[in-house]
Amino acid sequence: MKPIDLVLVEDNSEIRETLILALGEDQRFELLAAYANAEACIREIQIHTPEVVIMDISLPGLDGVEAVARVKSLLPQVQVLMFTVFDEEDILFQALKNGATGYLLKESGIEELKNGIIQIQSGGSPMSASIARRVVSSFNALNRVGLQNAAHNLSVRERQILTQLADGARYKDIAAQLSISIDTVRTHIRHIYEKLQVNSRTEAINKIMRP
Repeated sequence: MKPIDLVLVEDNSEIRETLILALGEDQRFELLAAYANAEACIREIQIHTPEVVIMDISLPGLDGVEAVARVKSLLPQVQVLMFTVFDEEDILFQALKNGATGYLLKESGIEELKNGIIQIQSGGSPMSASIARRVVSSFNALNRVGLQNAAHNLSVRERQILTQLADGARYKDIAAQLSISIDTVRTHIRHIYEKLQVNSRTEAINKIMRP
């Protein structure tokens, strides 16, 4: 079987060298290039034309989430697999929206990364278990929050907060659940009220929730 052509984007030199060694010695893969930043990858991506790009998110300069969109615009057929420590919903969904096909956390380890590469090349969308749960949870929330939210342009985070408000959660409970500050919760709620053109929790819930 022909090896899967890969390009790696990882700014941490220790992790990058570890991955170069691990992927380079595996005959299932052909590592064409490894970059410390997204800009270098974007400049040369059309030269290498890999099948899969392994992309970190926290990069100097252009971050990995924005780099996904740039890479996909140059090579629409390439599959991008995020390999990162970040599991925040906003980052996760923006990466997927920009064209990433898979999302693995670095804590998963190299073997799961290798399996993810094979899965993504076979038409799958590999995700770490905790990431998959977040995706499912978000879709469940979308089912509970009325379809009108699309018209009001609510973000993923705002829909999450609105769902918790409907459950009767207090601001401090929402902050703890989402690992954000109470001030950030208040800011999100203010934006929700502005988008929905309401003035209270009850009005927001009545306007957006299914009957």
